[in-house]
Amino acid sequence: MNNPQTLSIQIARQAILFLGLGQVGLASASDYSEYIHICLDSHSFHFKEYDEQGNLLLREDGLLPGIEFGYDVSSGPDTIAMRIAVWDGNVDYEGQTQTGNPLSTTTDTTITNYSVAFMRDIRNHPVSLIVSLGMRRWDRHIRRTALTNSLYEIYYWPYYMLSGESTLFEQDKFDVKASLSVGRSFSSTMDLHISGYDTTTLNLPSGNTFRLGIPVSYQWKPDRTLNIEPYFHYWHFDRSRREPLYRNGVIVGQVHEPENETTSFGVSLSMQF
Repeated sequence: MNNPQTLSIQIARQAILFLGLGQVGLASASDYSEYIHICLDSHSFHFKEYDEQGNLLLREDGLLPGIEFGYDVSSGPDTIAMRIAVWDGNVDYEGQTQTGNPLSTTTDTTITNYSVAFMRDIRNHPVSLIVSLGMRRWDRHIRRTALTNSLYEIYYWPYYMLSGESTLFEQDKFDVKASLSVGRSFSSTMDLHISGYDTTTLNLPSGNTFRLGIPVSYQWKPDRTLNIEPYFHYWHFDRSRREPLYRNGVIVGQVHEPENETTSFGVSLSMQF
């Protein structure tokens, strides 16, 4: 039986093929439309890490504003959508040192997301199916304190998502939809930079994600659409394996990434034209 990471890679390859076939189909279509997508986003960011017994080690909480740019190509029931998004801000860090002493500081947080999606409207039904591939990067700089050195971590996780969107209400120029996405990361890593130590790269286990949204749209011109969407997004990663920690090429200990989860409650405001 395939392990989860091998299965994730296989599904991702199939999704890439699906996207590629969709793009070829759009490119050969003689009647297609192009749109620019601009979005302002803000979400409450909540990150938690747990030890092997499930006890809370630390939490980070704060508000992350962001901006997203995109380009869509549509032909008939099919749409290809490309997105680049960045969220940046400072969040409060509440945790403890390795010896168990309470620790409070600030984490500088930047999340960057790249994605491409293929969407198909189901004929004669108010439903759309979406397959997307993305790459997410999280730059996490935990500031130094009187007790600890600074800690800089960079997470990378490619992922795929399968989504469904259904129209709940439609009248004149307004429509309200519900969207549900589920997905999984693969080949995820984290670069760990501890002041005074060599850089260490950890291989992270595949993570699970799901997203719920209620997009509301208003088409105030034939080629102009305004959208507002409240949403909830969740990620979960299991504990990584321990890796050696080096100082000047000499092993001085071991490090690992604890089990963690991230929840985001946000609202996005976008325009398509």
